[in-house]
Amino acid sequence: MKRFAAVLTVLTLSLALATPAFAVKKGRVKYRGGTVNMEEGKEAPFKFTTTDLEVTPKKKHGEAWVVPLESITKIVYGQPAGLQLVSFSKSKKHYVTISWPKNQATIEFDKNDINRALAMLSARSGVEVEHLDEGGK
Repeated sequence: MKRFAAVLTVLTLSLALATPAFAVKKGRVKYRGGTVNMEEGKEAPFKFTTTDLEVTPKKKHGEAWVVPLESITKIVYGQPAGLQLVSFSKSKKHYVTISWPKNQATIEFDKNDINRALAMLSARSGVEVEHLDEGGK
């Protein structure tokens, strides 16, 4: 019984310590899917310029891509219904799906970046952010 308790404690601690590794780092986005040439689940730094959102992954994870902010046609905040990810963390995930002519990308932001990112995307594109409820609707 003591051995079982010890193993359970080690597993619990391992999961607790590993959970932050799944979080997106500040100043980066995690690509969750879409039409751009980037490997799903990989992180990349992002930045806003006066006219664009630029995402620059490592070369082995895909190509840099640019979203011209004035060409954005839709911004959706929340977890899309088709994106069911396993999470051991209780923290909220901040998914944004951006659509622009012939392209779409779902990216995950850090909790410290999400409010600024949504404000920038909406203000510079002139498109209102659509908020999904918990069920993806």
